[in-house]
Amino acid sequence: MEQSSSKPTFLICPACQGKGQLGIGPCLSCNGHGVYSWTAGRLLYWGKKINNRDIWQRRISDIINKVFSGVLLLIGLFGLFFLLQFFLKVRDYGFIFDSLFHEKHPELLVFWFSAWVDLYIYYRLAGKKEPGKRNVLTAQIAEKTAAPLSWEDANQFGNKLKIDISHSFNAEALKAIEKAWQMAEKLKHREVEPLHLLGASLGFSKTALIFGRLGIPLQSLKDRISQAFLSFFVDKGALIEPELSLRFKQILLQSYVVALEKRHRKVNLFDVLISCALLETPTYEVLYDLEINEDKLRNVVVWIETQEELAKKRKRFSFLAQLKPKGAMNRAMTAIATPMLDTLGQDLTLLARNGYLGACVARDKETEDIFSILETKNGGVLLIGNPGTGRTTIIEGIAQRMVTEEVPKILEDKRLVSLSLSALVAGASKTGSVEERVAAVISEVRRSGNIILFIGDIHNMIGIQTTQGELDISEILAQILKSQGVIVLATTTPADYRRYLEGTALDEALEKVQISEPKGNQAIQILEVKSGSIEYRQQIFFSYDSIAETIKFADRYIHDRYLPEKAITILEQAAVAVRKNRGKDGIVQKEDIAKIISERTNIPVTKITEKESVKLLHLEEKIHERMVDQEPAVKAAASALRRARAQLRDIKRPIANLLFLGPTGVGKTQLSKIVASVYFGSEKNMIRLDMSEYQEQTSIERLIGDVGTKTPGFLTEAVRQTPFSLLLLDEIEKAHPDILNVFLQVMDDGRLTDAFGRTIDFTNIILIATSNAGSQYIQDQMRAGSVYETIKRGLLEQELKTYFRPEFLNRFDDIIVFKPLSRTEIEQIASLLLAEVQVQMQTKGISLEVTPDAVKELAEAGFDPQFGARPLRRVIQERVSNALAKVILQGEVGRRDVVILGAGDKIEIKKAKRL
Repeated sequence: MEQSSSKPTFLICPACQGKGQLGIGPCLSCNGHGVYSWTAGRLLYWGKKINNRDIWQRRISDIINKVFSGVLLLIGLFGLFFLLQFFLKVRDYGFIFDSLFHEKHPELLVFWFSAWVDLYIYYRLAGKKEPGKRNVLTAQIAEKTAAPLSWEDANQFGNKLKIDISHSFNAEALKAIEKAWQMAEKLKHREVEPLHLLGASLGFSKTALIFGRLGIPLQSLKDRISQAFLSFFVDKGALIEPELSLRFKQILLQSYVVALEKRHRKVNLFDVLISCALLETPTYEVLYDLEINEDKLRNVVVWIETQEELAKKRKRFSFLAQLKPKGAMNRAMTAIATPMLDTLGQDLTLLARNGYLGACVARDKETEDIFSILETKNGGVLLIGNPGTGRTTIIEGIAQRMVTEEVPKILEDKRLVSLSLSALVAGASKTGSVEERVAAVISEVRRSGNIILFIGDIHNMIGIQTTQGELDISEILAQILKSQGVIVLATTTPADYRRYLEGTALDEALEKVQISEPKGNQAIQILEVKSGSIEYRQQIFFSYDSIAETIKFADRYIHDRYLPEKAITILEQAAVAVRKNRGKDGIVQKEDIAKIISERTNIPVTKITEKESVKLLHLEEKIHERMVDQEPAVKAAASALRRARAQLRDIKRPIANLLFLGPTGVGKTQLSKIVASVYFGSEKNMIRLDMSEYQEQTSIERLIGDVGTKTPGFLTEAVRQTPFSLLLLDEIEKAHPDILNVFLQVMDDGRLTDAFGRTIDFTNIILIATSNAGSQYIQDQMRAGSVYETIKRGLLEQELKTYFRPEFLNRFDDIIVFKPLSRTEIEQIASLLLAEVQVQMQTKGISLEVTPDAVKELAEAGFDPQFGARPLRRVIQERVSNALAKVILQGEVGRRDVVILGAGDKIEIKKAKRL
């Protein structure tokens, strides 16, 4: 897995300030080096002079080499021509193969000369393909000499400790450096800067591939670089050759460090580009502005290098696979036939040999752990991991290594065969049939001597259902493993291991390797490799951001499955959608991934549109369309929603934890419903718990489930099914203290474990608790004219302590006090409730008008200082809805008619004109 590069210590010549030049000649203080870097116990410097003469010398040398190679190729073709002439001459006399070596013909002389030339051509081509002499150090060199602290200290070091890194760059990287120099010369810049290097690198196919994967059009990047030349000061001078700037040399030195850490034989163009994102230069600013950092560049480079490496491995694999026996026989010809195993199992090494298994990457540690166990202990290895974490992929990776014999000696010249438990049981109608099959398989494995068994989900061997009932064959396998002679690789899940295997004889016989869910860069690199087959099938391409975004969103929002499987599923869905909407060669961007996640979870993770932005900025107004006053509560709720949508919150906690305090009927529950409707799309996305039903300690089973009765918890199951919702805890002061402890973990950690051991994610819910605690105090203080902050402080310091513990109250992001409603506010609420009735009537094609006097009269009848607006809804139902229902049922009103509700519950009907 890729790690961030360390930044070397730079020692800069005080005389020339790192330029290596003083006036028209080299700096005598540093011999033209300008800057050193202390790395791996060595002083590194750039010693190559870049100028027109050197560039043209290299180009002429390249041309001469190409011409020379062309002449050699022509000689080879001439040789084939003369060989053909020789065949035509001797065919009438009967061609004898020995005559090719014994006959003396001019044609043969030319042919053998050309054959020697052909061998020389092959030698030259092979030399170009080989990495050549390693110029980058292989490891950190332990030195007794302390690192230099100043330029003066560096000058005391001998030449043995100094390395000219210019000899360590490959041809492509050197060509990019020369192009950067030429760009600076063309632009008449005095110094070659990293910006020139970035601009020059855009002409290389590898660079185009990197930025293509990053979703950055090359023309856009070129425009940014051009603008950067204008924005950042670049000194222009007379018509003289430019010199390498200090920052340019530092980039080159950093490139060497990157190559060293990646164990490259030579510094390549990828190393140079990564370094551009490491050091804070104008180049760094350009990349940062495009949201490109070192981590992104590294992962894209790994993506490209891995694809290249896999292509090389496939060629090598194809060659080595030919050496692997095709059938059951090993190379030593000591194996025997295994008819029973062949019937019940599948040869994974044969599948690997024929190229049917996918690549296994970023799993070296787990594979090496398995190899280490097999080398030191007999028996078998049990891989414990959740479904989708790559257990089977690791086994398939081992099968591929067995084909190429890149395995420990104990696995060499062997077959890896997967035993099917379903095939083992199928058709076993007689008592003892399964045991006989197991015994036959084990006998064949022992006698053959070249078989490694793989048993997927080995826990299924306990309690196998047959026509004769349940059967446990794990004890038989355990005895066989303990007696040696058989090697088994197996898989299971953590839950099934605890339930079926832990403490059994089979558990003792197997060594355990934990297969954890891949995270971060490891998961990204796995997905990069897996994306190749999806790209091929769908004829589309993935950008790097789409890969990284998939990992981030899958890890954050999908909790019923595991990485990398759940991320691969999302990629496949996005690929299908892009192919359908944008056609062949479409590019999957991170917005496409966000859309898939949003559709799947109903969580808004897509980019905020201008329309949505306006809505979020005016949330208070939107809420007030259905809510009267209670300004502090509305503001707190709106602020929490804006933070969540802008992704400026702690993702390990719920979106918001809010406590609404106030008398009954003042709008606490109403505001909760409005928040659910506005942010989650519907009031249906609200999980409501009446906490008065959880006054007993045993009520906790209703929340998190009961293992004994296998009953899921109401709370945990509801959140598991709809993780993006509002959780309303109504009248929370009535709940048992132990129930409140459950919500301490929810509010603090954003998760809760149910009775079945499943971890339920609460990080995408808004938790709102309502309480009538301190209602009398609030009413008394309001009548006394106390301000809002004074009332809130009094509640926290005195009143609430009798209901809640301080640690519980401290978990809330905000505690909001709802004030009692006045008559004026009751009138406004009456208008809102009547508006709902008007909408109901409008669906029937009937208009409803309510006079101001009627509104005032209804508000007066529904006003109750003790119960707030709650009686008002009942009054409107009895005096308005009931009366309108009678009018409709009696047929007194029809479509397009207008019903006018006046004071004294008087109803007037204006009939529509006849058509």
